Amino acid sequence: MSISDISYILDDVDGLSDDSRDIKKNFAFLLKDTKDNKYRNYITTAINSGAKVIFYENTLPSNIDKTNSDILFIPLDSFSKQLTDIVNYFYKDPSRRMNIYAVTGTNGKTAIVNFICEIFKNLGIKSGIIGTIGAGIYPVVKETGYTTPTYTYINKLLSDFRKDNIENIAIEVSSHALKQGRVRGLNISTAIFTNITHDHLDYHNNMDKYYSEKLKLFREYNIKNAIINMDNEYSKRISDGIDKKTNKILVSQKTKSVDVYISNIAFSNKGLSFNFESSWGSSQIITNLYGKFNIENLSLVISALCQNGFNLKDIADCINSLGPIIGRMTKYELPEDSTVFIDYAHTPDAIKNVLSSLKLHFPEKKITTVFGCGGERDISKRKIMGEIANKMSDKIVLTNDNPRNENEDKIINDIRLGINKKKDLQIIKDRAVAIKETISKANKDDLVIILGKGHEKVQILGDKKIIYSDMETMEQVISSS
Repeated sequence: MSISDISYILDDVDGLSDDSRDIKKNFAFLLKDTKDNKYRNYITTAINSGAKVIFYENTLPSNIDKTNSDILFIPLDSFSKQLTDIVNYFYKDPSRRMNIYAVTGTNGKTAIVNFICEIFKNLGIKSGIIGTIGAGIYPVVKETGYTTPTYTYINKLLSDFRKDNIENIAIEVSSHALKQGRVRGLNISTAIFTNITHDHLDYHNNMDKYYSEKLKLFREYNIKNAIINMDNEYSKRISDGIDKKTNKILVSQKTKSVDVYISNIAFSNKGLSFNFESSWGSSQIITNLYGKFNIENLSLVISALCQNGFNLKDIADCINSLGPIIGRMTKYELPEDSTVFIDYAHTPDAIKNVLSSLKLHFPEKKITTVFGCGGERDISKRKIMGEIANKMSDKIVLTNDNPRNENEDKIINDIRLGINKKKDLQIIKDRAVAIKETISKANKDDLVIILGKGHEKVQILGDKKIIYSDMETMEQVISSS
């Protein structure tokens, strides 16, 4: 079945969704077979919500009445490809008329898409953002629950952006999204690679499979520009796998034989600076942002924008006024007391980067690290995260992250396997209590670093999402001090 066979049907519906909760009267519903009871429930919900057309994969459950005269049931024999065609037709393929910056990598995605959009804002250009913190016309975003939403929802967003005459979009592309084909039909003009480090092995099984999913963005998509951080162990493999028709921009702090070389890096308790050297010119970049990894993030952002025709000096001027992203290296200073940072870091590499970076910014301070690990997620990284905290912290406070349905004590004990028994270690499972007690005992010589949840506004305990925020907890501490 081709799109021409069903175009008249799509012309007669008012909306399109692959989420039964979003279906309204006269909508078309796209349903991938979940191979469980939810499949039937999704169809029932869509029908009750007024779906006019249901495109489905494989076969319908036996209790679904296909003879319902008010609903058209259409099977898709090649679901992923046909879904792409249907979505592109309905939304008029908006990405073809847009400049999309797609960012992939274990760490740095959220920072980079936000920095790109913030620079656009400072240049007087409206842009769209899609990522972990949310999606919308920057800086107003709505949470989606995904780093990278489904292809259907992405195109709805892009269509809405087009109505506001927005041409520049920054989107995070996760390995899950690449494996599931969520961005397969997008016209991506510039792809950015940050790094690949230990994460999501509960989903990808091993690092080679994880790498292979990241490579897809550069090998299987007709991208115009590829901006590559060359200081990661997977960088060369990514670079070598890129189509020769693609413009490659290689960025490094370690070698000069690249397109963009970063040098003269300096850290202070007020921020950082570095030199950016390229064929577009050279510039000293000064920012009040913290973290060695933000040098990598900013250099990739500058390279991507310069490659798309923006002026280096204008970009550098915008970076001077960049503020931290919510929940990413967010700094709190208590009067005559300790300095506190909140960060989303929840992988071994991210934790290592945060702790090592803040030691460079505040070499005289003693570090207390407050963190936990998510339940029902990659178990193999827990001990490693414990080892990193053990090596780079003066004191450790273990607490709950999102334990979900996993035993809290087991998660903490898994982390403790990497921590020396002689280490100054405290266990306070209630996260808010852990933060408040730790800060109450800290003084001006201490640096308290709270890791794992960052911008998140809920904590997952069992099957329930409890309203909770590290940042709100910090506001409570400040208001009571």
